[in-house]
This record gives sequence, C-alpha cells and structure tokens, in this order.
Amino acid sequence: RDQKVIIEPAAGGLDDQKIITVKTRVIDPGKPDIKIDFKLRRGKDADNWLVFDMVAEGISLLDSKRAELGNLIRQQGLASVTALLQEKAKAPITKPAEEK
Repeated sequence: RDQKVIIEPAAGGLDDQKIITVKTRVIDPGKPDIKIDFKLRRGKDADNWLVFDMVAEGISLLDSKRAELGNLIRQQGLASVTALLQEKAKAPITKPAEEK
C-alpha cells in the first residue's frame, strides 16, 4: 500500500517536560488522513519515554478504557473486575489466528 506516516516533532523542549504529545498522521491516497496523537510520560530513566495514551481522531484510548472499566465495576463489582484484569495480564499478547 502507498500509506505514509508523518510524525511531527514534539512541541517545546524535551528537557523540562514530563509529559509530551507526539502528533502523527496516516496518509492513504484517496482517503481522509487519520490523525493519531501519542501521549508519552518520561520514565524513571531520564532518557526513556513511555506511551501511556493514544488519541485517534480525538478519542482517547485511556478515557475509553476508563469508562468501560467503570461500567464493569458498577455492574460486576470491583473484586470481579480486578480478577478479570489479573487474568488478562497473565495472558500472552498474541495476534488472533486470522491475522497471522
């Protein structure tokens, strides 16, 4: 495919920042551009940045998951959701069979 990904430099100096946003655009000829922002937090190692949120077309993945978990907690209770998250954390990260 002829897709291109444009990564814009983070605004401002990195030396004094704890959180930055890196803006990207996915350009696919004949289709509207897709805007994706990555929010990064400086790690304990000053040279290490960690992504903690992705905002695609104005929708935050972190906010979406927070709302989803809030609903589950109200429906099933905190203990049940905690157990569910612990099980998910144990599972290996793999692609579904149809994507391999």
